[in-house]
Amino acid sequence: MPVLFSTDYSLDRLSNIESDDIGTEKNKGYSSRSYVLFSIRKAWDGQKQYNSKSKTSDGIIKIYKKNQAKLDKLIAFSGFTAQKMINNSIEQMYDQLIKDDTEVVDQDDTLG
Repeated sequence: MPVLFSTDYSLDRLSNIESDDIGTEKNKGYSSRSYVLFSIRKAWDGQKQYNSKSKTSDGIIKIYKKNQAKLDKLIAFSGFTAQKMINNSIEQMYDQLIKDDTEVVDQDDTLG
């Protein structure tokens, strides 16, 4: 059963008259309603920013300084781009560490 909020928290009930008492320490002069909307928007933008940082869609990978020279040598040796080198490494590690284990588990299930 969904939880219903009291009508006391409706934005329609909040004052739209600006006050010098409402706002942040450095930025006063909001109305109750606009400050609540500002806070909601700020929280929403913060969540969107956090979500975008946690996803890999931007394609940015940070390399430790100590590993940068190693990566450069691997790229020169292989002729791959950094992106191709990293993706190949991910695929190889997945195949070695995870794929083989899942295949063994799947085979055990069919034998049992």
